Amino acid sequence: MKLSKLYCNDSRFKDIKFNLNGLSVIYADVVSKPDELKNSHDLGKTKLAEIIDFLFLKGIDKKSFLLKLTNENGISPFSEFVFYLEILLTSGKFLTVKRAVSNHSKVSFALQDQTTESFIAPSSWDFEELSFKLAKNQFAELIGLDFFKNKKYDYRKAINYCIRMQSDYEDVYKLSKYKGGTDIEWKPFMFDLLGFNGEILTAKYKNDEKREEIKKFIDSLKNEYSVKVEDRDDIVAQIKQKESSTIEVEEQIDRFNFYEQDKQLINNGIEEVERSISDLNAQSYQLNFDIDKLKQSIKNKFAFNLDKVSKVFEESALYFPEQLKQDYSALISFNNDLTIERNKLLQTSLIKKQKELK
Repeated sequence: MKLSKLYCNDSRFKDIKFNLNGLSVIYADVVSKPDELKNSHDLGKTKLAEIIDFLFLKGIDKKSFLLKLTNENGISPFSEFVFYLEILLTSGKFLTVKRAVSNHSKVSFALQDQTTESFIAPSSWDFEELSFKLAKNQFAELIGLDFFKNKKYDYRKAINYCIRMQSDYEDVYKLSKYKGGTDIEWKPFMFDLLGFNGEILTAKYKNDEKREEIKKFIDSLKNEYSVKVEDRDDIVAQIKQKESSTIEVEEQIDRFNFYEQDKQLINNGIEEVERSISDLNAQSYQLNFDIDKLKQSIKNKFAFNLDKVSKVFEESALYFPEQLKQDYSALISFNNDLTIERNKLLQTSLIKKQKELK
């Protein structure tokens, strides 16, 4: 792939035709006076490189010289500029890239078998006004560089090395844009470019990042739980012990038959309830029996009748002394008193039995 032509719709921009068979050099005579600020370093080399980079679909913002300079109305002096870059592809065809400054997010492509006549833009475009993302993908397909197939980066990675600014020459391999970044941003590409497998280097840097993350995590745990390295073996032993205890408990649980245990508990419970009911029924029967006996005993009065005894003795022709009658009368009185006290005790016992029955 070689640069063929660079031109613009504005005549103030000088048409450039690159040497396809040799080296192209920017040459100019310095016509400014020695005391003026202009010198041999102000020939426009950097600006030309930026325009070529612009036509290789570099994204731009207000920091770019094409948009940075504005008049009192905020309009860039390059706002009406439309740039064209003709490229000789390895296939032998010529690809023309069209990109305007005012609408720099749209890009057009024209593919031809021959170079355009003079510096006249193609009359028709194979891909016109593509969005910037689609344009980059289409451009990568059109230039057809096999090196970038199955890579995680595109041709733009190499363009940065081909179009170098002054600060990019300080380090042959590390561009100035990577000074504030990490090695993974550029070393895998250089590894690929030198014929090695850049994926290996990418994997290495990612592993380094993971190791650093793990180290930070370990340090945070150490700070949070005050864990010392020398305590590691002791902690590991404690963990193993806990794991063994857990396994032992799990095995015991697995061996334990909950169904049989529940069944046995239910049977035991039923038997216990039945025994309790039987015992309570027996107690209830005995209490009812005792209560009936007590009630009957309370109803019974002293049944000894002295007149009937005397009549029996008379009929039997036995003499019943008067003194004996008096003794029997005292006995009757004593038994009456005894019956009253007895009934009181029976009544107390009855009340107690009735409470027990409830």
